[in-house]
Amino acid sequence: MRRAVEDEFELRTRYTTMHRGELEQTLGFLLRAAWKEVSAEFNAFFRDADFTPALYTIMVLVDLNPGCNPGDLAKPMGISQNNLVTHIDELVERGFLTRSVHPRDRRVKVLNLTSAGQDRLADLRKAHKRYERRITDRVGKDEMGQLLQILRKFNGMPG
Repeated sequence: MRRAVEDEFELRTRYTTMHRGELEQTLGFLLRAAWKEVSAEFNAFFRDADFTPALYTIMVLVDLNPGCNPGDLAKPMGISQNNLVTHIDELVERGFLTRSVHPRDRRVKVLNLTSAGQDRLADLRKAHKRYERRITDRVGKDEMGQLLQILRKFNGMPG
C-alpha cells in the first residue's frame, strides 16, 4: 500500500523528479502543466483582490466591447452560459458591471463597466502586468513572444 504524501513540498518534489517519458512531448500534457503553473501564479497575485481569471477576463472583455451581451462572452472564454451568468451576477453584485436591457431589443441584456468597475480594472491591469512580467522572467522575453505567437496561431487568432 502506498503511503499518503505528507506535505506539499514532498508532493512538488515528487512531481518535478517523476519520469514523464513521452508525455513531455505531448501538447495536451504540457499545456495542462503550464496552465496549472500560470493559474496558481495568477491566483497568488489576485488573491487579495478576490478576483479569479474568469472574473478578470469578463471585466477586460466588457471594457473592450462595451454593450456586449453575455452570450458574446461565453465562446471566447470557453465556459458555459450558466457558469458565465454566475460570474456576471457576482460582478453586478460587487458593483463592477451593469446589466441592462438593450434599447432596441428588450430580450437582449447588455453589459457595461460601472465607474467603480473601470477603477478596479485599472488596478487589476497593473497587477496583471506584474504577473505577466513574472511569468516572462521565468521563460525569457523572446521565448514568451514565440510562445504567445504559437498559441495565437493554434487558436486561430491573428499573429
